[in-house]
Amino acid sequence: MSTTAATPEFAATPEFASTLDRIADSRRRSAGLRSPHRTDLDYPPGPPMSQVWRQLLRGEVPSIGFFTGMTGYGRVAHVRMPRADMFFLNDPDLIWEVFVNQPTMKGFGLQAARPIVGDGILTSEGDKHKAHRAMVQPAFTGRQIAGYGSDMQLAVADLNDRWQNRYDQGDTALSVTEEMSALTLDIVGRTLFGLDLAAVSDEIGPALSDALEVFTLTVNPKWELLSRYPSGPRRRLTRAVDQMDTVVATMIRDKRIAVAAGTPASDMMTALVTARDPETGAELTDDEIRDEALTLVLAGHETTAMLLTWTWLLLFANPRWKAWVAPEWDSVPNPSVADIPGLPRTRAVLAETLRLRPPAWVLDRIALEDLDLGSVVIPAGSVILASQYTMHRDPRFWSDAQEFRPDRWLTPDGSFTEKIAPRGAWFPFGFAARKCIGDRFALAEATLALAGLGRRWHIVPTAPGDIEPVPSVTLRPSTAVPARIRLRA
Repeated sequence: MSTTAATPEFAATPEFASTLDRIADSRRRSAGLRSPHRTDLDYPPGPPMSQVWRQLLRGEVPSIGFFTGMTGYGRVAHVRMPRADMFFLNDPDLIWEVFVNQPTMKGFGLQAARPIVGDGILTSEGDKHKAHRAMVQPAFTGRQIAGYGSDMQLAVADLNDRWQNRYDQGDTALSVTEEMSALTLDIVGRTLFGLDLAAVSDEIGPALSDALEVFTLTVNPKWELLSRYPSGPRRRLTRAVDQMDTVVATMIRDKRIAVAAGTPASDMMTALVTARDPETGAELTDDEIRDEALTLVLAGHETTAMLLTWTWLLLFANPRWKAWVAPEWDSVPNPSVADIPGLPRTRAVLAETLRLRPPAWVLDRIALEDLDLGSVVIPAGSVILASQYTMHRDPRFWSDAQEFRPDRWLTPDGSFTEKIAPRGAWFPFGFAARKCIGDRFALAEATLALAGLGRRWHIVPTAPGDIEPVPSVTLRPSTAVPARIRLRA
């Protein structure tokens, strides 16, 4: 953190809306999304409501099993949910049509994330979303990502050194999830905020994990009751978000001090605290800066950490493919962003992980008007879902769909390509104008981390058979993935 002396104007630490207020706001917004069931329409097939209610009460919605089961009902499945009718799309053309071309808004899943990320670009709509996305977008251009490369390399090198020190002392046990989360948090801090977040990683990392674990419950109808009184889950979520708010408030205060002192910087936090509305000249409020900062931490840290964690697990389970990619790691001692095009097998391994274990595992939208899809009408107010997890495994579009086959992403000349499936069957980062703003950033840091760590280390999970995918904001492992590190020969 900055140690520059504060000027009186910028000395105060920002104060944000309370977490309880955000929880209440999220509940109100979700209540406003409810829509009555229409009796004048012919609905597609789907599981009976009695079965769905049983699954809801058992905490099995959302779950991988629930969404996998929905694929058995054809191109479109329908379920009457407590809040609204839900339509599950299982056809790439329909998915593309609805999520790219039809008038929709973000649904219950992202509304439930508001206690964590507020009204940032992940959850906002309309003019606010467009204005804030325009402010954040410059941080993710190709030129800017190339500029982040040295910081990414340094973060990977520092982790290599820490592991080497532990290894030399005979301490080889670690948690893969925690180590990858610490690495990606370090990278986000260095690149997007111009800060060393290592000093607060023990606070913000566990707090973010706690918040994400509670999130699984917030999309269940039981949360409406649990969020109204000091229940255990509400206390846990409030404590976690309050911890993150404390860290972000200090980040904002210190960045404002640095800006007032004329300290030059080109990071995202500087852009946020200096941003002005082109028409009114108004600054972003403390809450708006906070929301965008935590959105970037979540999107730029959590998703990539989960991608790397799942990649190590899949490579351990498939030693043939680890042997296939390892020579590429050995060929580039200290990979940089400029080296990424020359790492096609590494990119293929990550793409195959995104296919089988996509951190972003489901998309949901609310229909803003009746959508006539020819064979079915989706009434206004309905929830529309499409799952990366199910579409990325659909044997109609993927050969050996359940198998880990990184070579599917290479052309005959050995180049990497993503053009191997219909556009609505492959969407790890979403679609078109709503595609994740940081997709290239995430893939760059994942590529450098995988190659930079894989060149030196074997990561050997100690209980891989106990690990199952658990859907939350991201697709997370059911355990912290305990493992041991061994030096590669």
